[in-house]
Amino acid sequence: MEKFSNISIRKKLILLQATTAFIALIICCSLFVFNGIATFRLSAQRKMQSIARIIGANSVSALMFMDQDADSVLLYKLHQETDIIDAVVLDKKGQVFASFYRPGAPRENYNFNFPKPDEGEMITSEFSGDKLLVKYKIFNDKVFLGTIVIRSELGDLKLILRNYIMVATLVLIAGLITAVIISLFLEKTISKRLLALVSKTREIADSHNYAVHIPAEGRDEIAVLSKEFNALLLQINTMETSLKNANAELEVRVQQRTVELETANKELESFSYSVSHDLKAPLRAINGFTEILVKKYADKIDDKGKELARVIVANGKKMGQLIEDLLEFSRIGRREMVFTEVSMDEILQMALTDAMNMNKTRNIVINKEKLPPALGDRSLLVQVWTNLISNAIKYTGHKEKAEITIGSYEEDGRNIYFIKDNGAGFDMKYKDKLFKVFQRLHGSDEFEGTGIGLANVSRIITRHGGTIWTEAKVNEGAAFYFSLPVVNRKGVPEILLKTSVN
Repeated sequence: MEKFSNISIRKKLILLQATTAFIALIICCSLFVFNGIATFRLSAQRKMQSIARIIGANSVSALMFMDQDADSVLLYKLHQETDIIDAVVLDKKGQVFASFYRPGAPRENYNFNFPKPDEGEMITSEFSGDKLLVKYKIFNDKVFLGTIVIRSELGDLKLILRNYIMVATLVLIAGLITAVIISLFLEKTISKRLLALVSKTREIADSHNYAVHIPAEGRDEIAVLSKEFNALLLQINTMETSLKNANAELEVRVQQRTVELETANKELESFSYSVSHDLKAPLRAINGFTEILVKKYADKIDDKGKELARVIVANGKKMGQLIEDLLEFSRIGRREMVFTEVSMDEILQMALTDAMNMNKTRNIVINKEKLPPALGDRSLLVQVWTNLISNAIKYTGHKEKAEITIGSYEEDGRNIYFIKDNGAGFDMKYKDKLFKVFQRLHGSDEFEGTGIGLANVSRIITRHGGTIWTEAKVNEGAAFYFSLPVVNRKGVPEILLKTSVN
C-alpha cells in the first residue's frame, strides 16, 4: 500500500482504470463460461432424459412378457448416439434385463438396490465429472416394471469449454487494450492538469511567491480546486503582506520599548544604589551619636533612656544590614557574569566552614553527598550556598539537634542541587512570597532577617538559566532545590551541547 501511494497520479490513473477493466472483464468472461457450461449440461440432461423416456416407453411390453431379446434390439439402436457409453434395463428386482455397451467402454456394475417405486422422483440425473447418469422408472398403469439407466459422456463439454476460454481470453485482451487506450486519453485530460497544479504549488513553495495565479479552465473539480487554490494564495499573500508590515512595526516598537526598558532599569538601579549608599552616612551618624550618648552621658540618662538608646542602635544596625543587602541585590542585577567550571563541592565546603565557625555552640549534623560541578559565576554560586546554608541553620535554631542534608541528582539534562533541614518549615500556600524582596514568612522577633537573601538566590539562579523551587511543611522542615545545566568533560553544559547538535 505504501509503494502504491508513492507512485505518480498519472500511473495511478492508468493502473486503476486498467485494473478495474480487467476485473470487470474477468467477471463477465467467467459468467459467460459458466453460463455456457450450465447451458450445455442442461441440454445434455434433457436429451438423455428424453431418450430414457422413449426407451422406457418401448420397454414396457418387453418387461411384461420378459422378452429380453426385443429389449436388447431396442437398446442396440442407441449405438447411433455417440455420446452414450452404455444403457441398461433393470427389472423390478434390480437385475439386468437387457443392456447395451459401446465397444471398448468399461462396463459398470448395475446390480444395485434402487429406491422403492413409490419413493423419489420418476426420473433423476447425476453429473460426475464429465459423465451423466440418468435413471428412469418404468411403469404400466402404476405398476412398477423396472428401471432404465443410461450413462453418457460429455465429450463435447471440453471442446466447448476450450472454445469459451479462448473467446474469453481474446475478449479480455481486447478489453485491456481498450482500457489502456482510454486510460492514456483520460490521463492526458485529467492527470496532466493535476500535475500542472502540483508543479505550480512546488514552484510557489520554493519561491514563496504567493502573488502568482494558476490557470483554472473548465467547470470540473480540477477547475474548482484551481480557483479555490487561487483564492487561498490571495489570502496568504494578503496575510503575508500584513504580517510583514506588522513585524516591521513590532520590531520598531520592540526596539523603542527595549531602549526605554534599559533606560528605566539603569535609572532604577542607579536610584536604588544611590538611595542605599546615601542612607548609610546618616545611619552611621545616628548609630555613632547614640553610642556616644550612652557612653558619655550615662549618668544623666535613666534606665528607660538607656534601653531606648540600645533599641536605636540595634535597629540602626538592622537598617545598615538591610541597606547592605539592597546594595548587594542591586549589584547582582548589574554585574557582568563570568562563566567557568565551578567545583560545587569546594564552594559548598567553604560556605559550610564559615557557617559552622559562627555556630560552634549549636548541635548541627550535616549530611553531605558529593556534588557534580557546574558552569557558572563562582562568586555568585558561593552566595547561593552561603544564603541557603545560613537559612537552614537559622530556621533550625529552635531544634535541640539540627539536621541538614545536602545532595544532588540529574533530571532531564540538568543537575538538581538541594538542601533540606528539619527546622520550622512553612505553609506551602505562601511559597510564592519566598523569593520576593522584603517578603518573610516568620516574624523578626522569631527569626532574624531582612527578607532579601532568598530574592538574591533566586536572581542568581535565574541569571544562570536555572530554576529554584521549594517544598516544606510547618514544623517539619523545608527543602530548597535549584537546577543548573549538566557540564560535560569539556566544560560545556550538556543541554547546550544537545541543542547545538539538534
